[in-house]
Amino acid sequence: MHLAKGLGRGYLEKGFEDATLRGYQGIEEYLKEEDAHGIHLKQICHGAGLSKERNGSYDYYISEEVVEDVPMGLAPFLLASLEVERYVNRREL
Repeated sequence: MHLAKGLGRGYLEKGFEDATLRGYQGIEEYLKEEDAHGIHLKQICHGAGLSKERNGSYDYYISEEVVEDVPMGLAPFLLASLEVERYVNRREL
């Protein structure tokens, strides 16, 4: 959620706020699950790197395995969560 970071630092206009918060809410509502073992993130593309075999095309991207709870998806989600929380907390002051 670089949008939240950009809003929080004043790089983006306030007009980006609705899309930022709605996008994050969508992740929370449709892709995140919480249970006794913690938070789980669903529908993560398992590999979107570039190399000879990974050409970055649409066909390549949609052919990649969709997984849950892998670091390449969880780490950005956690960073996004921090940025959205910081932004919302600053906005409420």
